[in-house]
This record gives sequence, structure tokens and C-alpha cells, in this order.
Amino acid sequence: LLREVNEEYAPAVFRAAKDAGKALKQQEADALISAVYNLGPGVLARGRSLGDALRQKAGWRQAVADALLLYDKAGGSRLPGLTRRRKAEANLFLNGRWK
Repeated sequence: LLREVNEEYAPAVFRAAKDAGKALKQQEADALISAVYNLGPGVLARGRSLGDALRQKAGWRQAVADALLLYDKAGGSRLPGLTRRRKAEANLFLNGRWK
């Protein structure tokens, strides 16, 4: 798992952040890596809510946290477990706490 995170998911997050001209705090990187591990690196692409939020100029941190909350569905249905996970990732991103 650690190898997979370090070789696939973390680099995707840092590459997208660099392309967006953003320097991520550790808590922001951790939250995004968690989401990208679950959702796949494609979620950071232009045209995707999370990718576009990261590339936003003003208010991008809140936009990223809000975008994370959109990804709580599977098969078109909202799943309570995914809602909890996305809320925890958004809180980690903004506040440095997983809850």
C-alpha cells in the first residue's frame, strides 16, 4: 500500500498542485492523497470538480474542500460511509484534523 501511494497517488497530487501553481501544506496533501487513492488520479483532471477547484485562483482551498464533498456516491446513490470519508478529508484539508 505504501509503495502504491508513494508511486502513483502522491505524485499525481503533487503534479496537479504544481501545474496549478499551488504549494500544498502537509494536511492538504494528505487529504488529497486519501481522496485520490479512493477516486483515482483522474479526479484531478481539468473539467473535474476537484481538479478545477485546485486550479481556481481565489478561494481555492474552500473550493477544494467543497469539491471533495461531491464525491460521496456510488452507482448514483449517496453512501453514508463515503459521505463520512469525504467530510473527514475536507476537514483534514482545511483544519488538519480527520473527523
